[in-house]
Amino acid sequence: MLAPTLLIFLTLTDLPVPAGWTAVDKTQVYDSSSLYDAINGGADLFIHYGFVELRTREVTRGQETAELSVYDMGEAINAFGILRRERGSRARSFHVGAEAWVTDVQCAARKGRFYLKARVVGGTMEPATCATLFGPILASVPAATEPAALALLPSRHQRPGSLGYTRQRFLGLPVLQRCVHADYAEDGASWRAFAMLAADWSRFDDWQPVADGAGEIKKREVPYTGWVVVAKTPAGVWGTVGSDLEIALGRARDIAGSAPQTEP
Repeated sequence: MLAPTLLIFLTLTDLPVPAGWTAVDKTQVYDSSSLYDAINGGADLFIHYGFVELRTREVTRGQETAELSVYDMGEAINAFGILRRERGSRARSFHVGAEAWVTDVQCAARKGRFYLKARVVGGTMEPATCATLFGPILASVPAATEPAALALLPSRHQRPGSLGYTRQRFLGLPVLQRCVHADYAEDGASWRAFAMLAADWSRFDDWQPVADGAGEIKKREVPYTGWVVVAKTPAGVWGTVGSDLEIALGRARDIAGSAPQTEP
């Protein structure tokens, strides 16, 4: 059953208008069948990340017009994944919601299963502007804990900002679904690690077994990516990616040994 405050948010006729801004129109609502009308070029990505519903509204302040977008992504981990996926190299972090970024023209934030975006025309987007635009919306969403899956991978040697989540076809491979992943570097060596939130080991039957892995570690060479090594653990399937097979194998053994004893 939905929490009462969340139920109220989901049944609002209109998105709340931020203080100091004036509504241009009523809230527009889109589901998966009409999302292409709202974001034709990016609809597939959102649907792959578990999209449920989008609400948009334009507001104005002087010469500035801002479009507010609130995506219900179904699960908090999906909102995390899409926010990290859409963040560009020029984005700057700031504090609002659980996580947020801003550029000169747009900003984004997440809280629970909701992903918020705002784009401004006729002005420059600043963290304070974004906080004002998102404030009433975030206040209507109940407090939410961070997805436990974000703490699965080791933090040691993890490159800052590299943690991400790919819901479908991680590394372009259909077998790799619902993967939390991060980049690592140590003593000149670099690799990527990942943990699958749901996996069937039998799907890796056509991968090459590693002799000293007793059938619990397998490998596959992927063009333009390098070696992908997966290990079966009590917590599910964990793995590594690297151009050097020995490094990928070594890190896979390390990660498998530190994996939780139960599924996340």
